[in-house]
Amino acid sequence: MSQTISDTRPHYHFKPWNVGRWIIWGGFALVLLAAPLLWTSSLAQTMLSQMGIAIIVCLAYNMLLGQGGMLSFGHAVYSGLGAYLAIHALNKIGAGWWLPVSMVKFIGYSTRHVRYIAFILSGFFAGIGGGLSAINTEIVNAEVVGAARSGAYLLFVFLGGATFFFGPIIGAVLMVFALVLLSEWTQAWQLYLGLTFVLMVMYAPGGFAGLIMMNLRVASFGKLGKLWTAYLALGGAGMVVLMGASAMIEMVFHLQLNAALGAEVPFMGATLNALGKDAWVGSVFVVLTGVGLFEVARRQFNLQWGETQEEIEKEIKRRETL
Repeated sequence: MSQTISDTRPHYHFKPWNVGRWIIWGGFALVLLAAPLLWTSSLAQTMLSQMGIAIIVCLAYNMLLGQGGMLSFGHAVYSGLGAYLAIHALNKIGAGWWLPVSMVKFIGYSTRHVRYIAFILSGFFAGIGGGLSAINTEIVNAEVVGAARSGAYLLFVFLGGATFFFGPIIGAVLMVFALVLLSEWTQAWQLYLGLTFVLMVMYAPGGFAGLIMMNLRVASFGKLGKLWTAYLALGGAGMVVLMGASAMIEMVFHLQLNAALGAEVPFMGATLNALGKDAWVGSVFVVLTGVGLFEVARRQFNLQWGETQEEIEKEIKRRETL
């Protein structure tokens, strides 16, 4: 009888702590604490602040896109409202007013309620990010609630990897670099972002986080070393294509926006004549050469990647039989 009772009792299996995950996120927390001490310039401090704010908003947006499967093209409204509330609150506090603070809790179990709560929490944290942005910049205008800002959240969350928690963090860092640095380097920065988005959709729909996780799986089986040459070949061919395409893009934008300044275009330490045939022929030749090299490298990479995956599957089956 006692044996029967003991067999019917539920068995609880407690998983050990994921030490690797604690190390990674603990290291990330240390980086956040050390970064302001290492980079002390005003530009670096501003970029770090914007990265932190962007991470909050992108993670909030990913609660809808990555976790809830809900696509939003107007999420900047919530961050913008948070910014407006924060700036008005600062004005009121400066005038000697006291502001009350309240909190509301929402609880639900059905899929509809869970998504509803996720939407509320996503908007709430987006508003927190918008409020912090207003405190950081002390400027709020109509752009913070515009479609371009919502599109930027969608674009960079996707580029970072919407299906992984750390994907929006990567996307937020990329967004700050693009908006602050890339926009200073070239007037065609939005075109470069669009091309990057198209390439990611075609070749890496999981975003940068997806690429990282795919290669971590390969590395966990000790197979990553076999792919380094293929990665170098892909990267080198891609850089050749990028160099030629960038030269043509910069010449086109120069002729459209700065034609009055002359035909000379500074590009990577050289000077291109936007009205001369040599620059265009050379750029086209570089692009075509890079495309050919990239196609050869891509086929070789696909072959090696397939062989590596087969070896991993065989290793998994071997371990299961032990």
